Amino acid sequence: MNRSATSRQEIVKAGLELVASHGWKAVGIRDLAGKLGVASGTIYHYFPSKDALSAALVEEVWKEVFRHEGAPFDDTVACLEWAFSRIEWARKEHPGFISLHSSLFLEDRKEEGRELMHRTWEHMKSGLCVVMEKDARIRAQAFDGDLGMEDYADIMLSLILAQTLRPSMGMHAIRALVDRTLY
Repeated sequence: MNRSATSRQEIVKAGLELVASHGWKAVGIRDLAGKLGVASGTIYHYFPSKDALSAALVEEVWKEVFRHEGAPFDDTVACLEWAFSRIEWARKEHPGFISLHSSLFLEDRKEEGRELMHRTWEHMKSGLCVVMEKDARIRAQAFDGDLGMEDYADIMLSLILAQTLRPSMGMHAIRALVDRTLY
């Protein structure tokens, strides 16, 4: 081993490089340690298991998927279309990551998967709520006691994520729902 320490960020970056070159299943603690030139214990210092490492890699991909560097959205449809396009991009750029994320919910890996999904979902939902609060086209009566803004965000994001299972679904139906229910 030629280095005695590395950072969590370096480990995640190297893990994603391994994923890009060899696929999700090829990333193991020993492979990653070898790539970084560190002892396996260094990786275990940051990630107590391969599942914890996998969860961190999937979370990093989600951050990349939903990283938006342009002007903040003030149009709900534009935001949803962007999210839809980013998930499509992720399916092509990081094949298998959605399946890996789903596998984190298997019996022996449930807690890490739930925690990861909760953080990711809450981040997406709060971002969509911010956009809807800024969207001047939304009718004043669109949200009420039966259907609040957070509920609506949950529904819209669920529909967009369902697209990962049915890529042919497209964005047109979601756009029509927003037009009919919010505007």
